[in-house]
Amino acid sequence: MKKPGTYTVTGSATDLFGTTVPVTLHVYVGAFTWAEPGSLTATRGTGRSSLEATAPKTVRAHVGSSDAITTHVTWDWSTYRSSGTDRAVVSGSASDGAGGTLPATLTVIFVEQTTTDGTNLARQFCDAVHVSASSSEKGHPATDTCDGSRGKDHAWSNWKQDQTDHDPTLTYTFDTAHKLHSVELWPTSPAEATPSAFSVDYLQADGTWKDSGIRVDNITDDADPAVADVSSLPATKGIRLRLTYYQPDGYYAKVGEVGITEEKTVPQKASVADLADLRQDGVSVAGFDPDTTSYTGTIAQDAAWPLVQAAPADTDARVDIVQPSDGTDGKVTITVTADDGTTRKVYTLVLKREAKPGESIPWTPLQPSTPAQPDKPGTGTGTGTGTGDHGTSTPSVPGGASAGHAASRTRTAATASSRRGGLSSTGSAVVGIIAAAVVLLMAGAGVIAARRRSAERR
Repeated sequence: MKKPGTYTVTGSATDLFGTTVPVTLHVYVGAFTWAEPGSLTATRGTGRSSLEATAPKTVRAHVGSSDAITTHVTWDWSTYRSSGTDRAVVSGSASDGAGGTLPATLTVIFVEQTTTDGTNLARQFCDAVHVSASSSEKGHPATDTCDGSRGKDHAWSNWKQDQTDHDPTLTYTFDTAHKLHSVELWPTSPAEATPSAFSVDYLQADGTWKDSGIRVDNITDDADPAVADVSSLPATKGIRLRLTYYQPDGYYAKVGEVGITEEKTVPQKASVADLADLRQDGVSVAGFDPDTTSYTGTIAQDAAWPLVQAAPADTDARVDIVQPSDGTDGKVTITVTADDGTTRKVYTLVLKREAKPGESIPWTPLQPSTPAQPDKPGTGTGTGTGTGDHGTSTPSVPGGASAGHAASRTRTAATASSRRGGLSSTGSAVVGIIAAAVVLLMAGAGVIAARRRSAERR
Protein backbone atom coordinates (compact mmCIF):
# COMPACT_ATOMS: atom_id res chain seq x y z
CA MET A 1 0.00 0.00 0.00
CA LYS A 2 1.78 3.13 -1.21
CA LYS A 3 -1.11 5.55 -1.48
CA PRO A 4 -1.80 7.36 1.81
CA GLY A 5 -5.19 6.70 3.32
CA THR A 6 -7.20 4.38 5.50
CA TYR A 7 -7.66 0.79 4.39
CA THR A 8 -10.05 -1.76 5.82
CA VAL A 9 -9.29 -5.47 5.77
CA THR A 10 -11.91 -8.00 6.81
CA GLY A 11 -11.29 -11.50 8.02
CA SER A 12 -12.36 -14.07 10.53
CA ALA A 13 -11.11 -15.53 13.79
CA THR A 14 -11.93 -18.66 15.72
CA ASP A 15 -12.54 -18.52 19.46
CA LEU A 16 -11.71 -21.20 22.05
CA PHE A 17 -15.01 -22.97 21.37
CA GLY A 18 -14.46 -23.22 17.61
CA THR A 19 -16.90 -20.45 16.73
CA THR A 20 -15.93 -18.26 13.80
CA VAL A 21 -16.33 -14.54 14.35
CA PRO A 22 -15.81 -11.72 11.84
CA VAL A 23 -12.95 -9.29 12.47
CA THR A 24 -11.97 -5.98 10.89
CA LEU A 25 -8.48 -4.51 10.58
CA HIS A 26 -8.01 -0.80 9.89
CA VAL A 27 -4.69 0.07 8.30
CA TYR A 28 -3.56 3.70 8.26
CA VAL A 29 -0.99 4.50 5.58
CA GLY A 30 0.90 7.78 5.48
CA ALA A 31 2.57 10.32 7.72
CA PHE A 32 0.86 11.67 10.80
CA THR A 33 -1.38 14.60 9.93
CA TRP A 34 -1.96 16.11 13.38
CA ALA A 35 -0.76 15.81 16.95
CA GLU A 36 -2.79 16.14 20.11
CA PRO A 37 -1.66 18.87 22.52
CA GLY A 38 0.44 17.75 25.46
CA SER A 39 0.21 18.98 29.05
CA LEU A 40 2.24 19.22 32.25
CA THR A 41 0.83 19.90 35.72
CA ALA A 42 3.19 21.61 38.17
CA THR A 43 2.98 23.45 41.48
CA ARG A 44 3.07 27.23 41.41
CA GLY A 45 6.60 28.58 41.52
CA THR A 46 8.19 25.61 39.78
CA GLY A 47 11.32 26.78 37.95
CA ARG A 48 11.82 26.59 34.19
CA SER A 49 14.59 23.99 34.51
CA SER A 50 12.29 21.67 36.48
CA LEU A 51 9.53 22.10 33.91
CA GLU A 52 11.90 21.26 31.08
CA ALA A 53 13.12 18.16 32.91
CA THR A 54 9.62 16.81 33.56
CA ALA A 55 7.90 17.79 30.30
CA PRO A 56 6.53 14.85 28.26
CA LYS A 57 8.86 13.42 25.63
CA THR A 58 6.03 12.09 23.45
CA VAL A 59 2.58 13.15 22.24
CA ARG A 60 -0.31 11.28 20.63
CA ALA A 61 -0.55 11.69 16.86
CA HIS A 62 -3.03 10.63 14.17
CA VAL A 63 -3.22 9.85 10.47
CA GLY A 64 -6.47 11.64 9.68
CA SER A 65 -9.09 10.10 11.96
CA SER A 66 -6.93 7.13 12.96
CA ASP A 67 -6.45 5.88 16.48
CA ALA A 68 -3.78 7.72 18.48
CA ILE A 69 -0.17 6.58 18.09
CA THR A 70 2.68 7.84 20.27
CA THR A 71 5.38 9.90 18.56
CA HIS A 72 8.46 11.79 19.77
CA VAL A 73 8.23 15.54 20.43
CA THR A 74 10.76 18.33 21.01
CA TRP A 75 9.73 21.48 22.91
CA ASP A 76 11.12 24.91 22.10
CA TRP A 77 11.34 26.55 25.53
CA SER A 78 12.23 29.90 24.00
CA THR A 79 8.53 30.11 23.05
CA TYR A 80 7.40 29.75 26.69
CA ARG A 81 4.67 32.31 27.41
CA SER A 82 2.08 32.77 30.13
CA SER A 83 -1.58 32.18 29.28
CA GLY A 84 -3.59 33.58 32.17
CA THR A 85 -2.71 33.20 35.83
CA ASP A 86 -2.61 29.42 35.94
CA ARG A 87 -1.27 28.31 32.56
CA ALA A 88 1.66 28.68 30.19
CA VAL A 89 2.10 27.51 26.60
CA VAL A 90 5.16 26.09 24.84
CA SER A 91 5.43 25.32 21.12
CA GLY A 92 7.17 22.25 19.78
CA SER A 93 7.69 19.87 16.88
CA ALA A 94 6.46 16.29 16.78
CA SER A 95 7.77 13.62 14.43
CA ASP A 96 5.30 12.81 11.65
CA GLY A 97 6.74 9.31 11.34
CA ALA A 98 7.98 9.92 7.80
CA GLY A 99 11.00 12.16 8.30
CA GLY A 100 9.05 15.37 8.77
CA THR A 101 7.52 17.22 11.70
CA LEU A 102 4.15 18.44 12.90
CA PRO A 103 3.39 21.48 15.05
CA ALA A 104 2.80 20.57 18.71
CA THR A 105 1.66 22.51 21.75
CA LEU A 106 2.37 21.96 25.44
CA THR A 107 0.10 23.47 28.08
CA VAL A 108 1.68 23.92 31.51
CA ILE A 109 -1.00 23.95 34.23
CA PHE A 110 -0.03 25.53 37.55
CA VAL A 111 -1.80 24.37 40.73
CA GLU A 112 -1.33 24.55 44.48
CA GLN A 113 0.63 21.78 46.15
CA THR A 114 -0.71 19.12 48.48
CA THR A 115 0.79 16.30 50.51
CA THR A 116 0.19 12.60 50.16
CA ASP A 117 1.65 9.26 51.17
CA GLY A 118 5.18 8.70 49.97
CA THR A 119 7.54 5.83 50.70
CA ASN A 120 6.40 3.21 53.22
CA LEU A 121 9.25 3.46 55.72
CA ALA A 122 8.06 0.46 57.73
CA ARG A 123 8.47 -1.65 54.61
CA GLN A 124 11.77 -0.03 53.68
CA PHE A 125 13.31 -0.72 57.12
CA CYS A 126 11.61 -4.06 57.73
CA ASP A 127 14.27 -6.04 59.59
CA ALA A 128 14.98 -7.15 63.14
CA VAL A 129 17.28 -4.17 63.72
CA HIS A 130 14.63 -1.55 62.99
CA VAL A 131 11.39 -3.35 63.96
CA SER A 132 10.59 -4.80 67.38
CA ALA A 133 7.73 -5.58 69.75
CA SER A 134 7.19 -5.66 73.50
CA SER A 135 6.59 -9.40 73.17
CA SER A 136 6.10 -11.87 70.30
CA GLU A 137 4.65 -15.33 69.95
CA LYS A 138 7.13 -17.83 68.61
CA GLY A 139 6.98 -17.84 64.82
CA HIS A 140 5.12 -14.50 64.67
CA PRO A 141 7.79 -11.77 64.96
CA ALA A 142 7.19 -8.05 64.65
CA THR A 143 8.69 -8.08 61.15
CA ASP A 144 5.54 -9.92 60.02
CA THR A 145 3.80 -6.52 60.25
CA CYS A 146 5.87 -5.01 57.41
CA ASP A 147 6.38 -7.84 54.94
CA GLY A 148 3.63 -6.64 52.57
CA SER A 149 1.24 -9.56 53.14
CA ARG A 150 -1.22 -7.40 55.09
CA GLY A 151 -2.03 -10.25 57.42
CA LYS A 152 -2.99 -12.80 54.78
CA ASP A 153 0.12 -14.94 55.06
CA HIS A 154 1.90 -13.64 58.14
CA ALA A 155 0.92 -11.63 61.19
CA TRP A 156 2.44 -10.51 64.45
CA SER A 157 1.04 -12.01 67.65
CA ASN A 158 2.03 -11.68 71.29
CA TRP A 159 0.08 -14.72 72.48
CA LYS A 160 1.69 -16.70 75.30
CA GLN A 161 0.32 -19.30 77.66
CA ASP A 162 1.32 -17.22 80.67
CA GLN A 163 0.59 -13.77 79.20
CA THR A 164 2.47 -11.00 80.93
CA ASP A 165 2.52 -8.36 78.14
CA HIS A 166 0.07 -5.91 79.64
CA ASP A 167 1.23 -2.89 77.61
CA PRO A 168 1.84 -4.21 74.06
CA THR A 169 3.85 -2.05 71.68
CA LEU A 170 5.24 -2.18 68.13
CA THR A 171 8.32 -0.06 67.38
CA TYR A 172 9.74 1.07 64.03
CA THR A 173 12.95 3.08 63.60
CA PHE A 174 14.69 4.65 60.58
CA ASP A 175 18.29 5.52 59.78
CA THR A 176 17.54 9.23 59.27
CA ALA A 177 14.79 11.60 60.35
CA HIS A 178 11.75 11.72 58.05
CA LYS A 179 8.72 13.99 57.85
CA LEU A 180 5.81 11.58 58.09
CA HIS A 181 2.33 11.62 56.58
CA SER A 182 0.31 8.71 58.01
CA VAL A 183 0.34 5.50 60.03
CA GLU A 184 -1.90 2.61 58.98
CA LEU A 185 -2.78 -0.57 60.85
CA TRP A 186 -4.39 -3.59 59.16
CA PRO A 187 -6.12 -6.43 61.03
CA THR A 188 -5.28 -10.01 60.21
CA SER A 189 -7.22 -11.84 57.51
CA PRO A 190 -9.41 -13.39 58.76
CA ALA A 191 -9.49 -10.93 61.67
CA GLU A 192 -8.47 -12.19 65.09
CA ALA A 193 -7.67 -10.33 68.32
CA THR A 194 -7.47 -6.98 66.54
CA PRO A 195 -6.47 -4.16 68.93
CA SER A 196 -9.38 -1.80 69.67
CA ALA A 197 -7.14 1.29 69.56
CA PHE A 198 -3.56 2.53 69.24
CA SER A 199 -1.66 5.64 70.32
CA VAL A 200 1.38 7.11 68.55
CA ASP A 201 4.71 8.02 70.15
CA TYR A 202 7.59 9.52 68.17
CA LEU A 203 11.35 9.46 68.75
CA GLN A 204 12.79 12.85 69.62
CA ALA A 205 16.20 14.09 68.55
CA ASP A 206 17.63 13.32 72.00
CA GLY A 207 16.63 9.66 71.67
CA THR A 208 13.65 9.76 74.04
CA TRP A 209 10.08 8.83 73.17
CA LYS A 210 7.28 11.40 73.33
CA ASP A 211 3.52 10.89 73.30
CA SER A 212 2.22 12.67 70.19
CA GLY A 213 -1.33 12.88 71.53
CA ILE A 214 -2.52 11.11 68.37
CA ARG A 215 -4.82 8.16 69.02
CA VAL A 216 -7.10 6.02 66.83
CA ASP A 217 -10.08 4.42 68.61
CA ASN A 218 -12.79 1.97 67.69
CA ILE A 219 -10.70 -0.12 65.32
CA THR A 220 -12.84 -2.77 63.66
CA ASP A 221 -12.16 -6.06 61.95
CA ASP A 222 -12.94 -4.55 58.52
CA ALA A 223 -10.50 -5.16 55.70
CA ASP A 224 -9.68 -1.43 55.49
CA PRO A 225 -6.86 -0.16 57.70
CA ALA A 226 -7.18 2.17 60.68
CA VAL A 227 -5.38 5.40 59.73
CA ALA A 228 -3.70 8.06 61.85
CA ASP A 229 -2.68 11.42 60.36
CA VAL A 230 0.81 12.17 61.70
CA SER A 231 1.69 15.02 59.31
CA SER A 232 1.78 17.47 62.27
CA LEU A 233 4.74 15.70 63.85
CA PRO A 234 8.30 17.00 63.41
CA ALA A 235 10.72 14.94 61.38
CA THR A 236 11.55 11.83 63.37
CA LYS A 237 13.67 8.69 63.29
CA GLY A 238 11.08 6.42 64.87
CA ILE A 239 7.43 5.62 65.61
CA ARG A 240 6.07 3.49 68.47
CA LEU A 241 2.48 2.22 68.57
CA ARG A 242 0.94 1.58 71.97
CA LEU A 243 -1.83 -0.99 71.47
CA THR A 244 -5.06 -1.41 73.43
CA TYR A 245 -6.45 -4.93 73.73
CA TYR A 246 -9.81 -5.54 72.12
CA GLN A 247 -11.40 -6.29 75.51
CA PRO A 248 -10.42 -5.29 79.03
CA ASP A 249 -9.41 -8.80 80.00
CA GLY A 250 -7.73 -9.47 76.67
CA TYR A 251 -4.42 -11.23 76.96
CA TYR A 252 -3.07 -11.15 73.41
CA ALA A 253 -3.25 -9.13 70.16
CA LYS A 254 -2.63 -9.78 66.48
CA VAL A 255 -1.73 -7.23 63.79
CA GLY A 256 -1.65 -8.01 60.09
CA GLU A 257 0.35 -5.04 58.77
CA VAL A 258 1.61 -1.59 59.72
CA GLY A 259 2.40 1.12 57.18
CA ILE A 260 4.32 4.29 58.04
CA THR A 261 4.49 6.62 55.06
CA GLU A 262 6.66 9.68 54.74
CA GLU A 263 5.16 12.92 53.53
CA LYS A 264 5.34 13.57 49.82
CA THR A 265 4.57 16.94 48.24
CA VAL A 266 2.72 16.73 44.93
CA PRO A 267 0.65 19.08 42.75
CA GLN A 268 -3.07 19.13 43.41
CA LYS A 269 -5.23 17.51 40.77
CA ALA A 270 -6.10 20.15 38.18
CA SER A 271 -9.64 21.41 37.62
CA VAL A 272 -9.14 22.12 33.90
CA ALA A 273 -11.99 20.68 31.82
CA ASP A 274 -11.34 22.51 28.53
CA LEU A 275 -10.91 20.94 25.14
CA ALA A 276 -7.80 21.90 23.18
CA ASP A 277 -8.88 20.46 19.82
CA LEU A 278 -12.11 19.22 18.24
CA ARG A 279 -12.06 17.32 14.95
CA GLN A 280 -14.52 15.82 12.52
CA ASP A 281 -13.03 12.98 10.46
CA GLY A 282 -9.56 14.30 11.27
CA VAL A 283 -10.30 17.91 10.27
CA SER A 284 -10.54 20.71 12.84
CA VAL A 285 -14.06 22.01 13.43
CA ALA A 286 -14.24 25.49 11.92
CA GLY A 287 -14.07 28.29 14.47
CA PHE A 288 -13.17 26.03 17.39
CA ASP A 289 -12.41 27.89 20.61
CA PRO A 290 -12.01 26.21 24.02
CA ASP A 291 -14.37 28.76 25.58
CA THR A 292 -17.14 28.10 23.02
CA THR A 293 -19.13 24.99 23.83
CA SER A 294 -21.75 24.80 21.02
CA TYR A 295 -21.06 24.19 17.34
CA THR A 296 -23.01 23.33 14.18
CA GLY A 297 -21.88 21.75 10.94
CA THR A 298 -23.12 20.06 7.78
CA ILE A 299 -22.43 16.79 5.99
CA ALA A 300 -23.49 15.53 2.57
CA GLN A 301 -27.03 14.16 2.27
CA ASP A 302 -25.90 10.58 1.62
CA ALA A 303 -22.66 10.62 3.69
CA ALA A 304 -22.00 8.34 6.65
CA TRP A 305 -21.88 9.98 10.04
CA PRO A 306 -18.33 11.21 10.69
CA LEU A 307 -16.01 10.22 13.53
CA VAL A 308 -15.61 13.04 16.05
CA GLN A 309 -12.37 13.24 18.07
CA ALA A 310 -11.63 15.58 20.95
CA ALA A 311 -8.34 16.29 22.75
CA PRO A 312 -8.39 17.80 26.26
CA ALA A 313 -6.14 20.66 27.33
CA ASP A 314 -5.10 18.53 30.32
CA THR A 315 -4.05 15.08 29.22
CA ASP A 316 -5.00 13.77 32.67
CA ALA A 317 -8.64 14.74 32.07
CA ARG A 318 -11.18 12.21 30.80
CA VAL A 319 -13.15 12.73 27.58
CA ASP A 320 -16.40 10.89 26.83
CA ILE A 321 -17.96 11.29 23.38
CA VAL A 322 -21.45 10.36 22.20
CA GLN A 323 -20.89 10.02 18.46
CA PRO A 324 -23.43 11.31 15.89
CA SER A 325 -26.06 8.88 14.66
CA ASP A 326 -29.60 8.74 13.38
CA GLY A 327 -30.66 8.15 16.96
CA THR A 328 -29.08 11.44 18.14
CA ASP A 329 -30.28 13.37 15.06
CA GLY A 330 -26.64 14.15 14.33
CA LYS A 331 -25.93 15.65 17.76
CA VAL A 332 -22.50 15.00 19.25
CA THR A 333 -22.00 15.39 23.00
CA ILE A 334 -18.48 15.67 24.42
CA THR A 335 -18.11 15.60 28.22
CA VAL A 336 -14.75 16.56 29.69
CA THR A 337 -14.10 15.60 33.32
CA ALA A 338 -11.10 17.31 34.91
CA ASP A 339 -8.40 15.40 36.76
CA ASP A 340 -9.99 16.45 40.06
CA GLY A 341 -12.94 14.22 39.18
CA THR A 342 -15.59 16.85 39.85
CA THR A 343 -15.14 19.70 37.37
CA ARG A 344 -16.99 19.00 34.11
CA LYS A 345 -17.60 20.83 30.84
CA VAL A 346 -19.92 19.73 28.04
CA TYR A 347 -19.43 20.59 24.37
CA THR A 348 -21.99 19.91 21.63
CA LEU A 349 -21.71 19.68 17.86
CA VAL A 350 -24.93 19.42 15.83
CA LEU A 351 -24.51 18.06 12.29
CA LYS A 352 -27.20 18.58 9.64
CA ARG A 353 -27.37 17.01 6.21
CA GLU A 354 -27.10 19.28 3.15
CA ALA A 355 -29.81 19.27 0.48
CA LYS A 356 -28.89 17.30 -2.63
CA PRO A 357 -27.70 19.45 -5.57
CA GLY A 358 -30.66 20.53 -7.73
CA GLU A 359 -33.18 19.18 -5.24
CA SER A 360 -36.60 20.69 -6.03
CA ILE A 361 -38.80 22.12 -3.32
CA PRO A 362 -42.45 21.00 -3.28
CA TRP A 363 -44.88 23.93 -3.51
CA THR A 364 -48.66 24.08 -3.42
CA PRO A 365 -50.01 26.28 -6.28
CA LEU A 366 -51.67 29.51 -5.29
CA GLN A 367 -55.43 29.26 -5.01
CA PRO A 368 -57.77 31.97 -6.40
CA SER A 369 -59.10 34.28 -3.73
CA THR A 370 -62.27 36.33 -3.38
CA PRO A 371 -62.03 39.38 -5.71
CA ALA A 372 -61.39 42.58 -3.84
CA GLN A 373 -64.23 45.06 -3.57
CA PRO A 374 -63.51 48.68 -4.65
CA ASP A 375 -63.79 50.01 -1.10
CA LYS A 376 -61.89 47.12 0.68
CA PRO A 377 -58.28 45.89 0.56
CA GLY A 378 -57.43 42.54 -0.96
CA THR A 379 -57.92 39.41 1.17
CA GLY A 380 -56.11 36.77 -0.89
CA THR A 381 -54.11 34.13 1.03
CA GLY A 382 -51.99 31.13 0.17
CA THR A 383 -49.71 28.52 1.78
CA GLY A 384 -46.63 26.58 0.77
CA THR A 385 -43.86 24.29 2.07
CA GLY A 386 -40.14 24.26 1.38
CA THR A 387 -37.15 22.09 2.33
CA GLY A 388 -33.46 22.94 2.47
CA ASP A 389 -30.20 22.74 4.41
CA HIS A 390 -31.69 23.27 7.85
CA GLY A 391 -34.86 21.25 7.72
CA THR A 392 -38.36 22.14 6.60
CA SER A 393 -40.00 25.53 6.80
CA THR A 394 -43.67 26.43 6.24
CA PRO A 395 -43.67 30.10 5.36
CA SER A 396 -46.72 32.32 5.00
CA VAL A 397 -47.15 33.58 1.41
CA PRO A 398 -49.05 36.49 -0.23
CA GLY A 399 -51.79 37.83 1.98
CA GLY A 400 -50.08 36.94 5.30
CA ALA A 401 -46.29 37.30 4.72
CA SER A 402 -44.15 38.28 7.71
CA ALA A 403 -40.80 40.04 7.92
CA GLY A 404 -39.15 36.94 9.40
CA HIS A 405 -40.33 34.73 6.53
CA ALA A 406 -37.30 35.02 4.30
CA ALA A 407 -34.81 34.79 7.17
CA SER A 408 -36.33 31.56 8.49
CA ARG A 409 -36.04 29.70 5.21
CA THR A 410 -33.12 27.89 3.64
CA ARG A 411 -31.16 29.07 0.65
CA THR A 412 -33.01 26.72 -1.72
CA ALA A 413 -36.42 27.66 -0.38
CA ALA A 414 -35.56 31.36 -0.42
CA THR A 415 -34.63 31.09 -4.11
CA ALA A 416 -37.99 29.57 -4.87
CA SER A 417 -39.65 32.38 -2.92
CA SER A 418 -37.79 35.05 -4.88
CA ARG A 419 -39.11 33.61 -8.14
CA ARG A 420 -42.61 34.02 -6.84
CA GLY A 421 -42.07 37.52 -5.58
CA GLY A 422 -42.80 39.07 -2.22
CA LEU A 423 -46.38 40.36 -2.37
CA SER A 424 -48.07 42.66 0.14
CA SER A 425 -51.76 42.45 1.12
CA THR A 426 -52.64 45.03 -1.60
CA GLY A 427 -50.86 42.87 -4.18
CA SER A 428 -52.99 39.90 -3.13
CA ALA A 429 -56.11 41.81 -4.26
CA VAL A 430 -54.59 42.06 -7.71
CA VAL A 431 -54.02 38.31 -7.68
CA GLY A 432 -57.65 37.82 -6.68
CA ILE A 433 -58.96 40.04 -9.50
CA ILE A 434 -56.76 38.35 -12.12
CA ALA A 435 -57.82 34.93 -10.91
CA ALA A 436 -61.51 35.92 -11.10
CA ALA A 437 -61.02 37.29 -14.62
CA VAL A 438 -59.43 34.01 -15.69
CA VAL A 439 -62.42 32.12 -14.35
CA LEU A 440 -64.86 34.42 -16.23
CA LEU A 441 -62.87 34.10 -19.46
CA MET A 442 -62.88 30.30 -19.16
CA ALA A 443 -66.65 30.36 -18.60
CA GLY A 444 -67.15 32.60 -21.66
CA ALA A 445 -64.99 30.37 -23.80
CA GLY A 446 -67.18 27.45 -22.80
CA VAL A 447 -70.38 29.24 -23.88
CA ILE A 448 -68.93 30.15 -27.29
CA ALA A 449 -67.78 26.57 -27.88
CA ALA A 450 -71.29 25.27 -27.06
CA ARG A 451 -72.93 27.62 -29.51
CA ARG A 452 -70.56 26.54 -32.28
CA ARG A 453 -71.40 22.88 -31.76
CA SER A 454 -75.14 23.73 -31.81
CA ALA A 455 -74.77 25.62 -35.10
CA GLU A 456 -72.88 22.74 -36.73
CA ARG A 457 -75.72 20.28 -35.94
CA ARG A 458 -78.18 22.52 -37.74
